[in-house]
Amino acid sequence: MPSLDDFRIEVVNSKNVKFFRESYDTLQNKYVSFNAGDYTLMAKYGDSLGFGFNKPFYMAKQAFTVKPASRITVSAEARLANVKMAVNYGSHIQEAYSNYYTIIRNESARAKVQFDADEKRPGYIPGGKLSVTIYAPLNGELKCYTLKDENGDPLLIDAEPNDFITFNVNTAVNYGDITVGILIDNS
Repeated sequence: MPSLDDFRIEVVNSKNVKFFRESYDTLQNKYVSFNAGDYTLMAKYGDSLGFGFNKPFYMAKQAFTVKPASRITVSAEARLANVKMAVNYGSHIQEAYSNYYTIIRNESARAKVQFDADEKRPGYIPGGKLSVTIYAPLNGELKCYTLKDENGDPLLIDAEPNDFITFNVNTAVNYGDITVGILIDNS
């Protein structure tokens, strides 16, 4: 989680016009004057469309109303606003193949994250429908396996902001069949 000082604060009015933008460390313990009306405070850290490793995006959003001749304090809780992902490779795939990787794509955001065989860091991607393809060499040729649904179409996983999705990839003993367990933690 980033430091509070790393967040930028934005305030938009009821017509969604950006009224104010400043870093949190500049605003600490200061009052800002607004005309009476309805506003939304947003606190952001990172790039909302960013993807890859070390690319978390946090956001807080809080509506508030300013009444004439009043003073209020507005607070909001930032949460992970993109999807955190991890790929765990099982012992059988590690024994069966020397070089393999998984690519997770969000086609609508034109984003993809590649998890190489030795990758341990979490990856981040915007929320949406995700597809998963695993690549491994077979007889000197790189083969791919795309997760499919019961109709044989590519499986699209609904990923919401603040989800932590773990893909457990393995092969059967002495077989090339790839299995993928998917765990979605949205707590």
